[in-house]
Amino acid sequence: MIETAVFDLDDTLVAAGRAYARAVSALVADYEIDASTFVAAHRRWWARYQRGECTIEELYQGRMRNADLTGAAAVAAHDKFVRTAAAVCWRRGAKNPLRSLRARQIKTVILTNGGSASQREKLARLGAGKLVDAVLISEEIGQVKPAVASFEAALDAVTGRAGTAAAVGNDLHADVEGALAAGFSAAVWVTADRRTVPGHRIIKVRRLDQVAAILETAEV
Repeated sequence: MIETAVFDLDDTLVAAGRAYARAVSALVADYEIDASTFVAAHRRWWARYQRGECTIEELYQGRMRNADLTGAAAVAAHDKFVRTAAAVCWRRGAKNPLRSLRARQIKTVILTNGGSASQREKLARLGAGKLVDAVLISEEIGQVKPAVASFEAALDAVTGRAGTAAAVGNDLHADVEGALAAGFSAAVWVTADRRTVPGHRIIKVRRLDQVAAILETAEV
C-alpha cells in the first residue's frame, strides 16, 4: 500500500494561477509594465530555474529587468508582486485528501518549487503546514523539481520509501515524471488535459476529491 504521498502546492493544492494573474495586473497598474512582456520573461526564467540554470534570486531579478524595471523600482515591484501572488486560496476539495490520508496513517508532504518567502507566506496564510507531516521548498533544500534529489529529500523528511510513495501534482514534467524518475510507485496527475499518458504508474484525475480514494486503495 502507499505509505507516503508527496503533494505539489501551486495549482495543485492552491489556486496560484488566479493570484498570479492578480499580481501581474497590480504591476501593470502601479509600474506601467507590459503584461505580456513580464509573463513571457517569467516563463523563460522559471524554465531556467527548473533546469537548475539559475537561482531563485536570479529569476526574480531577471524577470524584472526584462520588464524594464531596475534599481529601487524593481525591488518595490518584486515585493508587490510576491505579496499579491501569495494571496492564494485552496483549490476546491484540496484539504480533503490531506486529512483523509493522514487519518489512514499515510505520511503527507508538500514539495514546492519557489522562493522561501513567497511559499512560506502562502502556507501560513492557509495553515497548510498543520495538515501535512512536512513541507519542503526548493530554495530551502537547494533542489528543484523535477530533480530526483528533490523527491528524495521529501521522502527523507518523513522516513519514506520511494517504492511505497506516490506524488500528486499538476505539472506532468516537474511533478509526475520527476517523481517516477525518483522511483515512486505512482504519480497522480491532476489535470483536464486529454492526452493519453503511457504506463500504469501515471493516474489522471480531474478533481482533487478523487485523490484520496485512489491512493488509499493503490497497490505497489
